[in-house]
Amino acid sequence: MATEFEGLDKLMDTFDRRTVGHKLLQERLQDFSDGWNDNREKMIEEIKGLGEVAKTAGEAYTEIDTELYNALVGKDKKK
Repeated sequence: MATEFEGLDKLMDTFDRRTVGHKLLQERLQDFSDGWNDNREKMIEEIKGLGEVAKTAGEAYTEIDTELYNALVGKDKKK
């Protein structure tokens, strides 16, 4: 998701007055794009942070699951 957000600035740069057909519309689109860039950067960082949290949680759940399995089948961790 973060990768998709990172590529949006290139897409927004493709819209110019000729593409939209009206100078005022293009200016409004540019204003929106400029504000969106600031917010998008914040969102990208938040999404990346959530990805790291999810990865760490997944690793912890895998470790817990393995320890529970070993306890149920009687495997000793020290062996």
